[in-house]
Amino acid sequence: MEKVYLQTKEVDGRKFYFVDFGNEGHGRSSFRLWVHYCLVKKDKEDKLYIEFPLVGATLSQGKSQYTVIARPGNNVIYDIFVKCGYRGYGKVEKFNPEPTNLFAYYIYSSPRGNLGVSEGYLVELPKDTPLTYKWHKSGRLYGKPSNGTTIAYSDGRIEDIEETDLCEIEDLAE
Repeated sequence: MEKVYLQTKEVDGRKFYFVDFGNEGHGRSSFRLWVHYCLVKKDKEDKLYIEFPLVGATLSQGKSQYTVIARPGNNVIYDIFVKCGYRGYGKVEKFNPEPTNLFAYYIYSSPRGNLGVSEGYLVELPKDTPLTYKWHKSGRLYGKPSNGTTIAYSDGRIEDIEETDLCEIEDLAE
């Protein structure tokens, strides 16, 4: 489970909760996620947060391309992130099953991305459907793998699959 702490904005005495995703050129975010108050939790220090995977929620595009809204619903929202290597990139090549909603964000390792660009996604799927995705990294990885397959479950478990295991699973499926 991954905690993401929220910021608040007050308008006409009403509180709205949000978090900015991404860190693109010169600190600009990729999009702002507005969160319905029913999905917000408090920790011991009264800080507001949400936990990914976010169960019982749905995503929708706001009026602007830089606005995404999380509301109560029947689906699960995953935060998938692939960290890049030094002066490289990290990206997801394929999702299985195909997501209901998908919003990409990017994190630059330097102001213009010269030292690497990491890629992340907010992915919405039906409840109790594990998300399988293939990823690829480039750049200086210091011995870490350059590609792989990962399965994310709605209870927060993450399972990395080695290529030999993946071949055996595909053989069983045939």
